Amino acid sequence: MARDGLFESYIYTFSQSTILYCDSDPKPEAAPTSMRKTRSSNNINNADLVRFAIHSNDKLDEQRNSSINQTADKDLSHHTDIVYNPRRRGHDAHLSRAITSSNSSITSHYANKIFEITCIIVMISCFAILILFAFFAGIKEVNSMIHVEKAITDRDLHSNSFKDEECSIEIVESIPKILKYPQNAVKHPATYDAWNSILGLIDQKNGKISSISNQDIKIASAYWTLRSSDVNPVNQTKPNAAEGETILAELKRIAQSGGAKLTIVNSYPGSISQGNDTDELEAAGAELRLLNMPQLVGAGILHTKLLVNNATKSLYIGSANMDWRSLTLVKEMGLHFSTCPTLTNDMLKIFTSYYIMATPTSALPNSWPKALATHINQSNPLNINLQGIYSQVYISVSPPEFLTEGRTGDLDAILDIMQKSNKFIYIAVMDYVPGFLYDPSFEYWPTINNEILIRSINHDIEVKLLVSKWQSTRDIEITFLKSLDELRNISNVQIKLFEFPKPIGPYIEYTLVNHNKYMVTDNCGYIGTNNWSADYFTNTGGIGIIVNQTEAIQQNPSIYNDTIQEQLRQVFLRDWNSDYASFLSDY
Repeated sequence: MARDGLFESYIYTFSQSTILYCDSDPKPEAAPTSMRKTRSSNNINNADLVRFAIHSNDKLDEQRNSSINQTADKDLSHHTDIVYNPRRRGHDAHLSRAITSSNSSITSHYANKIFEITCIIVMISCFAILILFAFFAGIKEVNSMIHVEKAITDRDLHSNSFKDEECSIEIVESIPKILKYPQNAVKHPATYDAWNSILGLIDQKNGKISSISNQDIKIASAYWTLRSSDVNPVNQTKPNAAEGETILAELKRIAQSGGAKLTIVNSYPGSISQGNDTDELEAAGAELRLLNMPQLVGAGILHTKLLVNNATKSLYIGSANMDWRSLTLVKEMGLHFSTCPTLTNDMLKIFTSYYIMATPTSALPNSWPKALATHINQSNPLNINLQGIYSQVYISVSPPEFLTEGRTGDLDAILDIMQKSNKFIYIAVMDYVPGFLYDPSFEYWPTINNEILIRSINHDIEVKLLVSKWQSTRDIEITFLKSLDELRNISNVQIKLFEFPKPIGPYIEYTLVNHNKYMVTDNCGYIGTNNWSADYFTNTGGIGIIVNQTEAIQQNPSIYNDTIQEQLRQVFLRDWNSDYASFLSDY
């Protein structure tokens, strides 16, 4: 469960041994146990195989013909030597018989070669036809899930001709009432309001309730506990669960509607304790699939928090789980995009990769279907107009096995952002551990830690790291943070712990924690769904979104305060300078 959402204890069995650990995420999401991966493979992209077969056939023909010509030339050269070499003796009759024999041998040789080639061509053609049948049968499900508008072609995506596509974007947060910021502190819309808007409860443009009949909702999640009865003690949870129950009721209405669609891919529950919200939604008409990450990559869970409305081309990505506590009792951070078709279509490709893998018999393909490929990535971000500001945006994915063609890995995106910073790197995460947190035998993994030190020491970049301190914080996490903090005299790294005040009344499990997972630099902003330990990047299903508006700032400095990266910086400094954040050295 070292996943987000409620924080619950999980018992994981590793081969012969059993360990007990608590998730650092505010919900009982199964921890991405870092067992060594074993998986079977299977090739979904039969189209590639067909093209390979046809290409091989052409090359084979060319090689065979070349071989025949060379053999014939060699034979004729040999017999010409017999006829014209003055050292050879014989009569004309003997020469004539030799030439006749040679011609017969060549004719027979050609016939045999042609027959062999014909057989090979027929066999390969039959095999290619079978592959095509299998391909179209397999890709049918993929095409049924990808709603890419006809006007948006791969050529368009490659040329990045979307500067005129204008989207709405806003940072959204969940701030529990127990946190008391100054009245003039930075404040953003609530996660609950963003979800309401995406589900069609509120139409942002005209403030009206939109029709439910045309909604097409896709949700990727780790677990579900949207009702007060999902969490004990129920008598204590009811007052804070109203918003979650409203969301669940709306989803149920959508599932029951004849024209609307609700598709859910949830992490395979395993030993995770959660409510039966998804069972109720499935009974109401939703399509539910369970993604079994251990079956696919040997360990882990689906840790993505994604809500998409394909009808309105709107989406939410962030740290909030499908849990009422993520709306009222856990501090969350996310981005809400509205009327954003290109980005929504690209995000749906990621959702579809979850969907087609979420069957009991699924195995990772050797190559993903071409329909899931993207041209939007770290090297070629989407150029888009976000509320009048020219922006470059792309989506990152983990684990590596889920990287379809062209997609950037989540870890690669994080490292690239750090390497391109010139002044500062501010990081806010619930967990930060340079190792495999859920492996029974801890393994050191210094990838991000090393990059922080390189940026700080070698390039004099200011690094601030804000990590959560709460009931499920592990001793090993504090140990590693202190080791990093010991270098503060030679580096430019500062570390603080964010801790909630003590609650008045009984404590509700897996609440009162800063569950954020974002980073901001002087060049861009990043919001993800992964905690920062090795398990999340190597065997956990997660996503991140990167927004860079630096070019627009350079052209027009007056927009600086309106950019996402500056808004994220202000949120970070609000928390960093608050009464709830203390330097690690104070502990």
